[in-house]
Amino acid sequence: MLVVLDACRADHLSSMGYARRTTPNLDRLAASGLLFSQHYSGSNGTIMAVSQLLMSALRPLPLLSAPGGPEPPSDNALGALPSVLGEGGYRTALFAGHPYFHPRLSPVTRVFDQFTNVASPESGAPKGNLDDVLARFEPWLAAQHTPFFAYLHAMDTHFPHPLRSQSPVFVDRSVRPSFANGAAPEQAAQLKSPREREYVVDLYDEDLHEADRAIGHLMETLRQLGRLENTVVIVTADHGEQLYEAGYAGHGGGIGNLPDAEIHIPLIVSYGSHLRPERITGITRSIDVAPSILALAGLPIPSWMMGNVLIRSTGTQIAFEAHSASPFAPVFNQDREPVRVALRFPRMKYFTRWAANPSAALATDEALVTVGDGDSTIPAGDPRYSEARESWRKLMDLLRRPTRATDDTLRRLRERLRTLGYVSG
Repeated sequence: MLVVLDACRADHLSSMGYARRTTPNLDRLAASGLLFSQHYSGSNGTIMAVSQLLMSALRPLPLLSAPGGPEPPSDNALGALPSVLGEGGYRTALFAGHPYFHPRLSPVTRVFDQFTNVASPESGAPKGNLDDVLARFEPWLAAQHTPFFAYLHAMDTHFPHPLRSQSPVFVDRSVRPSFANGAAPEQAAQLKSPREREYVVDLYDEDLHEADRAIGHLMETLRQLGRLENTVVIVTADHGEQLYEAGYAGHGGGIGNLPDAEIHIPLIVSYGSHLRPERITGITRSIDVAPSILALAGLPIPSWMMGNVLIRSTGTQIAFEAHSASPFAPVFNQDREPVRVALRFPRMKYFTRWAANPSAALATDEALVTVGDGDSTIPAGDPRYSEARESWRKLMDLLRRPTRATDDTLRRLRERLRTLGYVSG
């Protein structure tokens, strides 16, 4: 089971050291499983981030589209994680609460055996939270008696944040903000006071806490069904969210230098007593998730997948594979052409001002190396600058690799879709 909490930032989980106890259920999963403390999305927007996650490629063809946007070709999703698992004998299902997951907009919905979206693609429709997704998923789960892969995508931590709970944990109900229904303005300058900025954080934490409560309910359902010990549960996000750290709230849109608030996301893996608990501090990437799932399923990893396998078998237990950590994480801004690219290192960030072609070499004045998200620029003579430039060359090599299935694999996947009635002719 792959649970994606849209726009969930890692640093607001209490297991990651956040001051508030926002995620007691995720904390328990992390304490008994694998917690990846330096896990990064490959993008700051859903379309590219989900495509990277399920295809394990840095610049994949889009697997979904926004309402009003171009409709991706149907075969874009051939070779994605669910189609490979389906070929391997797994029953696959997608339960979503995001308007982008609509059959007309999202070719990836067509390679799942079962698809349900609780969200409407119409503008202004309510978002689908994890409670809503689980209400549709759990009856399906109870009926499964063969190996399955389920992808759950929920919107709790994505703007807007209307106050749902009658007894909120973090939100002061006496506050009367100038914005309505949790839809705070993008620019902090439009807020009426510093307390309103704090209120936006309160709303975000409240929705994260609600999502965590639903995670607890899901784990209890697995326990009641007797499936805790034979179900891998992976919790992550597509990207993060700025909460006015730099005067802006939201994600995507080319704001800033791809800050950690938008790209540092959670990754927690739970597998009952089969996992040796560990907190992993090395850099891992969203493209590492799909090959790791295939390895857990005992299936071969397709040649077009770029990610590393994060786990290894140690007899009856599964543990983190230490050699699978990466020296850096590449990140691509979703919503602008030319694109902005960043390489996130443990203690520095190398990022382009803009790049018309992300796989091309950059002149010195086209890129900056900073310490984290700060404005402290590392000079060209510093050894860290040389390390960053060498890593950029490695990234260029990666981007030249094929990111699609072979013709033979595409033929077999198309035949399967034709048999299922999704493709004609």
